[in-house]
Amino acid sequence: MQAAVHLLTFTAFPHQHDAVSMLEFDNDDDTDAPVTAAFVRDWPTVESIAVARRWGTGAQRLVALAVSLASGEPVDLRDAVVAGGHAHARRVIEAMAIATGHDEMHALTPTATLDQLIG
Repeated sequence: MQAAVHLLTFTAFPHQHDAVSMLEFDNDDDTDAPVTAAFVRDWPTVESIAVARRWGTGAQRLVALAVSLASGEPVDLRDAVVAGGHAHARRVIEAMAIATGHDEMHALTPTATLDQLIG
């Protein structure tokens, strides 16, 4: 699921006015500092929104891959991973590292958008 959310952060989803309505929030008080986590309730709806709102082709492909990672629904990798561009390729590689548990061994490249979303 973390890999799917990673991909989603590089699309228009976080900036949608109704994004919060598609999330479920949970508090984890088992740590030293309480953490609030957000979970996407309905991944297929996110994909429908990406198509309906005509997000760019690259974003739609990231969403399709994210939905596949989160739900287990198959996706055509020839379509999902080929969007042209270094940034898209990097996001797909990072998501695969996260999904396979190898993110600790690879540096995830921060971006201004990601920093803004996190901080």
